Amino acid sequence: MGLVTFLGAGLTWYDAVVRKRYAAERAVGHLTTNYTVLSGNVATLDRMLDDRLDEIQREHSEIKILLQVLITQSGGSLPHAIKREI
Repeated sequence: MGLVTFLGAGLTWYDAVVRKRYAAERAVGHLTTNYTVLSGNVATLDRMLDDRLDEIQREHSEIKILLQVLITQSGGSLPHAIKREI
């Protein structure tokens, strides 16, 4: 009877070890997949941010040019140029 109990306990212990190992491998697999997806999303956001900043820089340059033209047309006085357009 003691041998059967010992073997049963040993099999139960082995089953628990195998299940824990499987659970750990599965958790690592999920973490790896999540990391891969997250890395891709960060790269996409980085590209989108670069595109948006390039667009803002172009718009800023256009505004500077238009402002310089407006100042030049008004005779070099910014307050006079603003009043003239309003």
